[in-house]
Amino acid sequence: DQFGHGFDFQFFGTGGDGLPIYVMTFYSYQADSREPEWFQAVGTMENGVFSSLTVRKLPDANGFGFSRFMRDEAGNVSDEKVGNVVLSFNNAQGSRACQDGVNRADAGFLASMQWTIDGSRREWCVEPLIPTVAIPVQDFGGLWWAGPQETGWGFTIENFISGNAVGLFVLVYVYADNDEPIWYLGLIEEFVAGQPVTIELFQREGFSRLVSGTVDDVNDLSAGSLTLTLVSPTDNLNAGNTASIDVDFQGLRGGSWVRTNAPIARISQPR
Repeated sequence: DQFGHGFDFQFFGTGGDGLPIYVMTFYSYQADSREPEWFQAVGTMENGVFSSLTVRKLPDANGFGFSRFMRDEAGNVSDEKVGNVVLSFNNAQGSRACQDGVNRADAGFLASMQWTIDGSRREWCVEPLIPTVAIPVQDFGGLWWAGPQETGWGFTIENFISGNAVGLFVLVYVYADNDEPIWYLGLIEEFVAGQPVTIELFQREGFSRLVSGTVDDVNDLSAGSLTLTLVSPTDNLNAGNTASIDVDFQGLRGGSWVRTNAPIARISQPR
């Protein structure tokens, strides 16, 4: 009953105490409208539970919690902590959130997600969008960026086996004209490493994260395109991976986001 909301969850390394550090990028919609927005949280995983609450476990306490990112006219990005999140993989099937009568027999695994944003709290039952068995050997999946000179925006790539081909699902995290965070999505069912591929991007009109809804409550608006050349899944910005993006925001906030042949790299660790 939360169709169209979701998150990207990526491993970023190990902290000084040996605990793994993850970054969650939560794509959702404004609480009082159908327009998209996104947040990020940094946290550690311990005993099957990811939490952005345990400040002592990370080297930079300011990186915690759910943050809403903003961009000013000069291109500077700032963030404001607006909440927290806990993602538990422990006995999720028995959690209150997953005892909602929904048939999830085909889910690879479940987790319960408790989040607080702008003072509102919810608990959701979540499952993978892309089954792990569908991930190709050469895995370009992860969180990508255009380097420190372009910090503050980026995109998630999920690649998956589609019949005899490899497909790509992409989420792009950028900003509208009023410098608020927005996101776009795209899907293509055939991709070949090293060859440019153009993906139509859509802006999704969804429903407030504070209410329930279904697939019938969302609407996808064509907004532009993303052209990717993916040569190697690496953190090296000089490896030949590039992105060209040209999208226009289809809503009151307006604006466009344009980049041409920007060098890109995967910032998260291999899965």
